[in-house]
Amino acid sequence: MIDNVEAELHIVSPYVTQAGAALIRSRVGAKTRRVSVDIHLLTDLNPLSVCQGSCDPEAILNLISSFRHARIYHLPRVHAKIVVADRAVAMIGSANLTEGGLEENYEYSIKVSSNEVASRIAHDVEEYSSLGAPMTTTLLESYSIAATELRETFHRKERAVSSALRREFQAKIKSGDEVLLRARVKEGVTGVFSRTILFLLRGGPLRTIDLHPQIKRIHPDLCDDSVDRVIDGERFGKKWKHLVRTAQQILKRDGLVEFDGTLWRLAGQK
Repeated sequence: MIDNVEAELHIVSPYVTQAGAALIRSRVGAKTRRVSVDIHLLTDLNPLSVCQGSCDPEAILNLISSFRHARIYHLPRVHAKIVVADRAVAMIGSANLTEGGLEENYEYSIKVSSNEVASRIAHDVEEYSSLGAPMTTTLLESYSIAATELRETFHRKERAVSSALRREFQAKIKSGDEVLLRARVKEGVTGVFSRTILFLLRGGPLRTIDLHPQIKRIHPDLCDDSVDRVIDGERFGKKWKHLVRTAQQILKRDGLVEFDGTLWRLAGQK
């Protein structure tokens, strides 16, 4: 499938390693000999995965170097494994973009050869991505440098019982988390919540009291009731419900949602 991709590749994989990236790079456009292919990658760059080597920012940088244009997104807790080629054919299964997932493990996937269904799957990947953070090449390069230090500290921690080393490791984890949070809130937390509300209301009308737990489940890092978090002057954490209400009012003002006193729904939705 990847051999034959001509224009566009959508991939969802929580784990991406050098082996997986190299395999994709070696196969993309192998039969068509085209180099003008775009990639849309959705992954989870959480610091623990980076520590353990299951998700490698440098591997992602190497991967996207083979594509004409790359859109990379980080979404905490994304778990799907999907590949869509040219919105025409898709694979949905259990394999990550790793050597184990692609060559060694006992995995299972379903191939979908319907243009209509494959196009819808690509659309859903983009919908998921809208809930996450776009990762620029510059941001990935910065995070890749931090990831090297993070892994080194993690491995030293594994070999030692020093409380100082454990504190250093926790500090590195916190630093990695903040890089990702900055990416997530770059365009404002209210904007993240606005896109999430629209995403949830596509499933039907909801009360605010029903919206809150679903938003918190999707964005646990932005909806932490135990922390009054401030990044680049933007306050969230304990303030997340207030920001959700602000997002609702902005969407209502812009005519994107309606409120009947009980239920929120997409404009024109019955």
